[in-house]
Amino acid sequence: MRAVYRQWMQQDVKRSAAESYSPLSLIFLFFFFSFIGWCWEVGYHLVIDHRFINRGMLFGPWLPIYGVGGVMILLVLRHFFERPGKLFFMIMLVCGTIEYLTGWALETIWHTRWWDYREYTFQIQGRVSLIGLLIFGTGGLTIVYWIAPRFNQWLGKQEGRNEEIIAFLLLALFLIDVCYSILHPNQGAGITAPAGAVLAMRP
Repeated sequence: MRAVYRQWMQQDVKRSAAESYSPLSLIFLFFFFSFIGWCWEVGYHLVIDHRFINRGMLFGPWLPIYGVGGVMILLVLRHFFERPGKLFFMIMLVCGTIEYLTGWALETIWHTRWWDYREYTFQIQGRVSLIGLLIFGTGGLTIVYWIAPRFNQWLGKQEGRNEEIIAFLLLALFLIDVCYSILHPNQGAGITAPAGAVLAMRP
Protein backbone atom coordinates (compact mmCIF):
# COMPACT_ATOMS: atom_id res chain seq x y z
CA MET A 1 0.00 0.00 0.00
CA ARG A 2 2.82 2.38 0.87
CA ALA A 3 4.55 1.62 -2.45
CA VAL A 4 1.33 2.37 -4.37
CA TYR A 5 0.90 5.67 -2.51
CA ARG A 6 4.53 6.62 -3.15
CA GLN A 7 4.19 5.84 -6.86
CA TRP A 8 0.96 7.86 -7.02
CA MET A 9 2.68 10.82 -5.33
CA GLN A 10 5.66 10.63 -7.68
CA GLN A 11 3.33 10.70 -10.68
CA ASP A 12 1.48 13.74 -9.34
CA VAL A 13 4.76 15.50 -8.55
CA LYS A 14 6.12 14.94 -12.05
CA ARG A 15 2.82 15.96 -13.66
CA SER A 16 2.63 19.15 -11.61
CA ALA A 17 6.24 20.11 -12.32
CA ALA A 18 5.59 19.81 -16.07
CA GLU A 19 2.25 21.66 -16.05
CA SER A 20 2.07 25.03 -17.80
CA TYR A 21 -0.66 27.56 -16.93
CA SER A 22 -2.01 30.07 -19.42
CA PRO A 23 -3.18 33.56 -18.35
CA LEU A 24 -6.80 32.44 -18.87
CA SER A 25 -6.29 29.42 -16.65
CA LEU A 26 -4.68 31.57 -13.94
CA ILE A 27 -7.63 33.98 -14.03
CA PHE A 28 -10.09 31.15 -13.46
CA LEU A 29 -7.90 29.63 -10.75
CA PHE A 30 -7.69 33.01 -9.02
CA PHE A 31 -11.47 33.22 -8.81
CA PHE A 32 -11.78 29.57 -7.83
CA PHE A 33 -9.31 29.93 -4.94
CA SER A 34 -10.94 33.22 -3.90
CA PHE A 35 -14.37 31.58 -3.86
CA ILE A 36 -13.16 28.53 -1.93
CA GLY A 37 -11.50 30.82 0.63
CA TRP A 38 -14.74 32.77 1.00
CA CYS A 39 -16.72 29.53 1.47
CA TRP A 40 -14.18 28.36 4.06
CA GLU A 41 -14.46 31.49 6.19
CA VAL A 42 -18.23 31.88 5.79
CA GLY A 43 -18.70 28.20 6.66
CA TYR A 44 -16.44 28.52 9.71
CA HIS A 45 -18.45 31.42 11.11
CA LEU A 46 -21.69 29.70 10.20
CA VAL A 47 -20.66 26.84 12.50
CA ILE A 48 -19.16 29.00 15.26
CA ASP A 49 -21.60 31.95 15.26
CA HIS A 50 -24.65 30.20 13.78
CA ARG A 51 -25.33 32.90 11.23
CA PHE A 52 -24.25 33.95 7.73
CA ILE A 53 -21.45 36.52 7.76
CA ASN A 54 -20.13 37.84 4.45
CA ARG A 55 -16.44 37.76 5.23
CA GLY A 56 -13.83 40.04 3.70
CA MET A 57 -13.50 43.66 2.69
CA LEU A 58 -15.34 43.08 -0.60
CA PHE A 59 -19.03 42.30 -1.06
CA GLY A 60 -18.87 39.53 -3.67
CA PRO A 61 -18.38 35.83 -2.90
CA TRP A 62 -14.61 36.00 -3.07
CA LEU A 63 -11.63 36.64 -0.82
CA PRO A 64 -8.83 37.72 -3.18
CA ILE A 65 -6.09 37.05 -0.63
CA TYR A 66 -6.71 33.33 -1.22
CA GLY A 67 -6.71 33.82 -4.98
CA VAL A 68 -3.48 35.80 -4.94
CA GLY A 69 -1.85 33.23 -2.67
CA GLY A 70 -2.88 30.32 -4.87
CA VAL A 71 -1.70 31.95 -8.09
CA MET A 72 1.56 33.10 -6.50
CA ILE A 73 2.28 29.52 -5.42
CA LEU A 74 1.87 28.32 -9.01
CA LEU A 75 3.99 31.11 -10.49
CA VAL A 76 6.73 31.72 -7.92
CA LEU A 77 7.35 28.30 -6.40
CA ARG A 78 7.63 26.13 -9.54
CA HIS A 79 11.28 25.47 -8.70
CA PHE A 80 10.13 23.51 -5.62
CA PHE A 81 7.33 21.45 -7.22
CA GLU A 82 9.51 18.32 -7.35
CA ARG A 83 10.36 18.64 -3.64
CA PRO A 84 7.07 18.54 -1.69
CA GLY A 85 8.74 18.90 1.71
CA LYS A 86 10.51 22.14 0.84
CA LEU A 87 7.48 23.30 -1.10
CA PHE A 88 5.33 23.01 2.02
CA PHE A 89 7.53 25.42 3.96
CA MET A 90 7.92 27.78 1.01
CA ILE A 91 4.12 27.93 0.69
CA MET A 92 3.93 28.85 4.36
CA LEU A 93 6.50 31.60 3.79
CA VAL A 94 4.82 33.05 0.69
CA CYS A 95 1.28 32.89 2.07
CA GLY A 96 2.41 34.21 5.45
CA THR A 97 4.09 37.17 3.76
CA ILE A 98 1.00 37.90 1.67
CA GLU A 99 -1.28 37.65 4.71
CA TYR A 100 0.96 39.84 6.88
CA LEU A 101 1.42 42.56 4.26
CA THR A 102 -2.28 42.54 3.38
CA GLY A 103 -3.26 42.86 7.05
CA TRP A 104 -0.75 45.67 7.52
CA ALA A 105 -2.03 47.52 4.43
CA LEU A 106 -5.69 47.22 5.48
CA GLU A 107 -4.89 48.46 8.97
CA THR A 108 -2.77 51.33 7.63
CA ILE A 109 -5.31 52.54 5.06
CA TRP A 110 -8.62 51.90 6.87
CA HIS A 111 -7.36 51.62 10.48
CA THR A 112 -9.39 48.41 10.75
CA ARG A 113 -8.60 44.73 11.25
CA TRP A 114 -10.42 42.20 9.08
CA TRP A 115 -8.77 39.36 11.04
CA ASP A 116 -6.96 39.22 14.35
CA TYR A 117 -4.85 36.32 15.69
CA ARG A 118 -3.61 38.04 18.85
CA GLU A 119 -5.41 35.49 21.03
CA TYR A 120 -3.39 32.67 19.44
CA THR A 121 -0.21 31.40 21.10
CA PHE A 122 2.01 31.51 18.01
CA GLN A 123 1.28 34.66 15.99
CA ILE A 124 2.92 37.84 14.71
CA GLN A 125 1.18 41.10 15.62
CA GLY A 126 -2.19 39.41 15.15
CA ARG A 127 -1.73 39.30 11.37
CA VAL A 128 -0.28 35.80 10.95
CA SER A 129 -0.68 32.65 13.05
CA LEU A 130 1.09 29.29 13.00
CA ILE A 131 -2.13 27.30 12.66
CA GLY A 132 -3.14 29.45 9.69
CA LEU A 133 0.23 28.89 8.01
CA LEU A 134 -0.04 25.12 8.49
CA ILE A 135 -3.47 25.20 6.85
CA PHE A 136 -2.08 27.29 3.99
CA GLY A 137 0.80 24.84 3.56
CA THR A 138 -1.52 21.85 3.35
CA GLY A 139 -3.95 23.65 1.07
CA GLY A 140 -1.10 24.82 -1.14
CA LEU A 141 0.14 21.26 -1.69
CA THR A 142 -3.42 20.26 -2.64
CA ILE A 143 -3.51 23.11 -5.15
CA VAL A 144 -0.15 22.24 -6.73
CA TYR A 145 -0.53 18.47 -6.95
CA TRP A 146 -4.24 17.96 -7.42
CA ILE A 147 -6.58 20.93 -8.04
CA ALA A 148 -4.62 23.17 -10.42
CA PRO A 149 -3.30 20.48 -12.83
CA ARG A 150 -6.70 18.81 -13.19
CA PHE A 151 -8.50 22.10 -13.71
CA ASN A 152 -5.87 23.22 -16.22
CA GLN A 153 -6.25 20.02 -18.20
CA TRP A 154 -10.05 20.30 -18.14
CA LEU A 155 -9.93 23.91 -19.34
CA GLY A 156 -7.57 22.93 -22.14
CA LYS A 157 -10.19 20.51 -23.51
CA GLN A 158 -12.86 23.20 -23.80
CA GLU A 159 -13.57 24.77 -27.15
CA GLY A 160 -14.89 28.15 -28.22
CA ARG A 161 -14.70 31.64 -26.74
CA ASN A 162 -17.18 31.13 -23.91
CA GLU A 163 -14.36 30.80 -21.37
CA GLU A 164 -12.87 34.15 -22.40
CA ILE A 165 -16.26 35.86 -22.11
CA ILE A 166 -16.84 34.35 -18.65
CA ALA A 167 -13.36 35.43 -17.54
CA PHE A 168 -14.01 38.98 -18.79
CA LEU A 169 -17.35 39.16 -16.93
CA LEU A 170 -15.78 37.87 -13.72
CA LEU A 171 -12.98 40.43 -13.94
CA ALA A 172 -15.46 43.23 -14.63
CA LEU A 173 -17.63 42.30 -11.63
CA PHE A 174 -14.56 41.95 -9.46
CA LEU A 175 -13.17 45.37 -10.44
CA ILE A 176 -16.56 46.99 -9.79
CA ASP A 177 -16.61 45.36 -6.35
CA VAL A 178 -13.05 46.54 -5.62
CA CYS A 179 -13.77 50.13 -6.69
CA TYR A 180 -16.93 50.29 -4.59
CA SER A 181 -15.31 48.62 -1.58
CA ILE A 182 -12.39 51.05 -1.56
CA LEU A 183 -14.90 53.80 -0.73
CA HIS A 184 -17.35 51.63 1.24
CA PRO A 185 -15.50 48.58 2.64
CA ASN A 186 -17.51 45.67 4.01
CA GLN A 187 -17.44 46.04 7.81
CA GLY A 188 -19.47 45.09 10.85
CA ALA A 189 -19.92 42.44 13.50
CA GLY A 190 -18.10 39.25 12.64
CA ILE A 191 -16.22 41.02 9.83
CA THR A 192 -14.20 43.77 11.50
CA ALA A 193 -15.45 43.14 15.03
CA PRO A 194 -14.88 40.20 17.42
CA ALA A 195 -17.16 37.18 17.34
CA GLY A 196 -18.65 38.36 20.61
CA ALA A 197 -20.17 41.27 18.72
CA VAL A 198 -22.00 38.77 16.56
CA LEU A 199 -23.39 37.02 19.61
CA ALA A 200 -24.56 40.34 20.99
CA MET A 201 -26.52 41.00 17.80
CA ARG A 202 -28.66 37.91 18.14
CA PRO A 203 -32.29 38.56 19.06
